[in-house]
Amino acid sequence: MRFFETVFAEKKVHLDLLDKKILFELSKNARLSQSAMAKNIGSSRDTVNYRIANLKKSGVLQAYRTLVNINKFGYLNFHVFLQLKQPTKEAFAELIKKLKEYVFLRAIIQFNGKYDLELALVAKDIVDCDRIITQICNDCQYVLQNYEVLFLTKTFAANTFPRSFYHKEIEEKKTQKEEYKLDSNDIKILELLSDTADLPVYKIAEKINLSADAVTYRIKKLQKSDYIVGYMPAINYNIINYNVYAVLVSITSLTQKEEFALQEFLKTNADILWAVKTIGKYNLILYICTQKMDDFIKTTQELRNFLINKIKDYETLINFEEYKYTYLPKGLVKT
Repeated sequence: MRFFETVFAEKKVHLDLLDKKILFELSKNARLSQSAMAKNIGSSRDTVNYRIANLKKSGVLQAYRTLVNINKFGYLNFHVFLQLKQPTKEAFAELIKKLKEYVFLRAIIQFNGKYDLELALVAKDIVDCDRIITQICNDCQYVLQNYEVLFLTKTFAANTFPRSFYHKEIEEKKTQKEEYKLDSNDIKILELLSDTADLPVYKIAEKINLSADAVTYRIKKLQKSDYIVGYMPAINYNIINYNVYAVLVSITSLTQKEEFALQEFLKTNADILWAVKTIGKYNLILYICTQKMDDFIKTTQELRNFLINKIKDYETLINFEEYKYTYLPKGLVKT
């Protein structure tokens, strides 16, 4: 999903195989050097540099983000779906402005469907979540009709692109995690990288008054200790003719074997962008990314066939616009 338009897109863009290979490499590691990327895809550094510049200029490549493991800081992840009372354009804009100021919100996404907004929030525990929900409801009281809160418990699939985008599979390299005690400089590095994952080491060093070697050492430690999970590009799917749908599914309880089978199904499906297990009215959130409506229908039908007699209810939402998306809101964590 992740529609993120910091660069205005004037027209649709057709991607060739080389563009897709570059985006695929970026999806694995957005901090990968262009020389290393060129070697991986069998091209020249100048060609890679030129293509990336064009992807940025055309609006396809909007930004680079660092995936920060918020659980390492003791936070839990919740998603709240808001159903609004058809607010005026002015009232909606005011609501978005207010929501964007919340430090506990990582994402604000607008949909077309039963629910108008999805809010990704972090809280220390259920009591903290209740406090945050109360604040949101109070601030939204004049436009809020209904809401659903889902607690995220497990990630089944997470991709920058659906498998249908490019045939090559991502190799998952498992490394031994290390313990690492953060200090204030580590927090500064995480905050700098959170929305600018491609920020050069020397610029980070200048901003926090450390040597480049010290910054490099700290980034490696943050990666090895699982504070940094990865680096990824923010893509404008709409401009490359892809549509993103959120599907909320309520299912009956699954056995451990059935849940494992479901995870394998979601990980290998060609059109699944993101899939998580949740606790709440819905047990599953899916983001499905396709070029054609027929492919979306095919994927949802395959899911229904796979979970035959297990689905109690489901809701489909069409992604419209993203107003905020970050993995580490500034000021949220402190040492």
